Amino acid sequence: AYIFNIPFGTQLEPGDYLVIAENTEKFNIIYPDVTNVIGGFYFNFDNSGDDIKLFDLGNNVIFNVAYSDSLAWPKGADGTGRTLELNTFDADPNNPSSWFDGCLRGSPGTYYTACENDIVFGEINYNSAAATDAGDWVELWNTTASDIDISGWKFVDDKDTLLYTFLSGTILSAGERYVVANDLAKFDARHPIITNVTGPFLFGLNGNGEELRLIDDAGVIQFTMLYDKILPWPLEADGLGKTLELLNANGKMNAPENWFAGCPEGSPTAEYDPDCSVSIVENNETFSASLFPNPANESVFINIETKDKNIITLIYSDNSGKILQKSAFYTSEIIEIKRNNLASGIYWIKIISGDNVVVKKMIWM
Repeated sequence: AYIFNIPFGTQLEPGDYLVIAENTEKFNIIYPDVTNVIGGFYFNFDNSGDDIKLFDLGNNVIFNVAYSDSLAWPKGADGTGRTLELNTFDADPNNPSSWFDGCLRGSPGTYYTACENDIVFGEINYNSAAATDAGDWVELWNTTASDIDISGWKFVDDKDTLLYTFLSGTILSAGERYVVANDLAKFDARHPIITNVTGPFLFGLNGNGEELRLIDDAGVIQFTMLYDKILPWPLEADGLGKTLELLNANGKMNAPENWFAGCPEGSPTAEYDPDCSVSIVENNETFSASLFPNPANESVFINIETKDKNIITLIYSDNSGKILQKSAFYTSEIIEIKRNNLASGIYWIKIISGDNVVVKKMIWM
């Protein structure tokens, strides 16, 4: 057995944390603000599992954990950049369910708090239904209030062989959702109004579950997550027409309870809409709508003509898919949309009557 002797005089006050690092120089590079750290020791923790013990001065074992990388243990701690975190201090450390895979790079020297992820995978389509096959795609979501330059960043699965590299000048605006599709033609056929999409990437998303990563241009992992297709993961995302939708951007990324089955065909580039109105199949066979003036400065008018007696739903969104207004009408009429200080650019109007949908592109000058 390999032993590290904690220096005499080391004290832990109630509630204190102390990090014991194999290599304190390496540790300090990654965690320069963590000062409650000692080391180093001349052994490592085996990736396939190990037995770690803490002895008191009388050589009595006061803590012992035998972890593993088998399926029962959190897989996210096995080489994906996350750590094993104990749920509670009094949990059985040798029970795999007492542990979870924490934040990227962990939380050494302090207690676990909700992760702060600048960019997350907000939605994953890994196995489309045969009748609505949009190919595999993921939605990147900038959760911050600032633009993020992802030029040269890489999207990669667990194989490290086929990487997708983002082009120079790729900027994720504050709050923006951006799709990476492995088949642009398939994606465009199912989501014709989505413009903030890139691709293709030359690997598929494994229908049996796998690890997905986002790596910056310096080679530093910026985000990882592992999904699966078995319970308690949402089964409707596995070939039954729905997507994996993220519940909480600051939650535990590899916890199945932090993901749910989204809308049929998903809601790429838009936040989840419980009514799932954004995923209705596009057609305009039984009614029509026209916009004027377009482009416009202050107001645009929508003339809706239909012989049906359905309730007409209007969804007004910006180019990222964010819904700005949702209204319902009962008859054909001319509707005014006011600019309300919105920035110049492209916006979208979707008008729904029964099973029929008209989508119009509009421009504020």
